Amino acid sequence: MVDDNGNLTNVIQKVYNGATYDVSEEWKYKWNPRDQMTQAMKWEGSAASTDNVGAVSYEYCLSCDGALSKRYEFDDTGTGSDLGALVSG
Repeated sequence: MVDDNGNLTNVIQKVYNGATYDVSEEWKYKWNPRDQMTQAMKWEGSAASTDNVGAVSYEYCLSCDGALSKRYEFDDTGTGSDLGALVSG
């Protein structure tokens, strides 16, 4: 999907498991008004999930030459441990 400016907003990769197609990975992108990407978020696992299980979020600091500045990793076990852990780059 794309926004009004033609920027990619999300991509869903589906894998055929022999009977149906399962969502294995989804990327969502956010852009600022100057069409610069400010966030890329990857979701793995069930598309029906409403929690952050399996999510990884990457944020880009545009004032710092566009380099990866933060990475958020969310608990992939569903236990709540490490939910929202932050790794600065």
